[in-house]
Amino acid sequence: MNANEPVAWMELYFGEPNNLAWINAELKDSGDVYKTIPLYTHPAKTLTDEEIYEVWKKAMQEEAKIEYSIYATQLERIKTPCILPRP
Repeated sequence: MNANEPVAWMELYFGEPNNLAWINAELKDSGDVYKTIPLYTHPAKTLTDEEIYEVWKKAMQEEAKIEYSIYATQLERIKTPCILPRP
């Protein structure tokens, strides 16, 4: 397959995605109501092991920040005295 050839087509119905097809002939293009747009592939960058590790490490750091934030919020709630109104 040539990189300049569409790999699929998206059918739009009044401008909203409606249908996906591998062959353009499967879809209808009637002007105002139905429109078809070609979809192309995007060349993927091959990542090295080091790049994958760096992405993973950054994701783990972000997850740790979120978990600490949740923990700190829960700890703060425990420390805050609860004052209930008298009946």
